[in-house]
Amino acid sequence: MILLIKKIAGLALILLGGLMVAHGGFASVSWEVVTGTLLMIAGVAILIMKIVGRNTPTRSLPSERAASRAK
Repeated sequence: MILLIKKIAGLALILLGGLMVAHGGFASVSWEVVTGTLLMIAGVAILIMKIVGRNTPTRSLPSERAASRAK
């Protein structure tokens, strides 16, 4: 369940950040553009950490193929 929450939070931060950048750019409000950019960066970082964590091998036992080669 926590994994789904991380995905949703990352996507929500990217969406909210993009909306803030668009609105800040249209209204010429620099603090809103900076805040939106930081939110987008945070959302991307959450998704990258999720992907890297999923692709990192956590196997400590040798696989069957490695065990059969050792015989």
